[in-house]
Amino acid sequence: MKEYPQHPEWSSNYPAIDGIAKSPQNFDKSDRGDIIYTPEQKPIRSDIEKILLMNSSDFIGWLSQRREATKAMLKQYELFASIPNLNYSSEEQKLDMTAFTHVKSHLSSLNEGLDYLEKIEQLYHEIHKE
Repeated sequence: MKEYPQHPEWSSNYPAIDGIAKSPQNFDKSDRGDIIYTPEQKPIRSDIEKILLMNSSDFIGWLSQRREATKAMLKQYELFASIPNLNYSSEEQKLDMTAFTHVKSHLSSLNEGLDYLEKIEQLYHEIHKE
């Protein structure tokens, strides 16, 4: 198994890329009542490992497409979110579209996606030090 840098400080927010193999903790019961343990997880989730093993030009293409798309969507969604919400007449409640939970959630997800891309890029460069 390939050795990856370990980032225990990432374990709570980014366990899929913290570089630490997880011990099987979850188990399930089969139809017959037998306990089936999940196998040990790899230190890096397999779909992310494929990205981390890309050559430099493929990785840059993969990363830049996703970063550009996410930033464009975020810019558009922030513009949409700034529309005044007309459901409230009180001067104390001058709210915009972020008054709706799903709008806040979408904005949060887009920002989280950018954060994930940054972590993947950081890990890629750690692995491919020259």
